[in-house]
Amino acid sequence: MSWIPYSERFPKFNEGVEVITKDGERSIGHYAGGCWYDSINGDYIRVKTWKELSEHYEGESDGE
Repeated sequence: MSWIPYSERFPKFNEGVEVITKDGERSIGHYAGGCWYDSINGDYIRVKTWKELSEHYEGESDGE
C-alpha cells in the first residue's frame, strides 16, 4: 500500500487509516465532516498523506 496525498483523494468516510501529519507525526486518523481527526484521542489533525491500514497478523496457531 502506498501513501496517498490528502489533496489527491480522501479515504471512505470515518474509515481509520494510517496518516502522516504536516508536523511529521505518524498516527491513525479518519476523515469525517470535511476534517481529519486523530482516531485515538479525537483531536483535529492536519494530514499530509495517508494510506489504508495493513491487515492484522494472524500468526500460526500455538495449539491452544
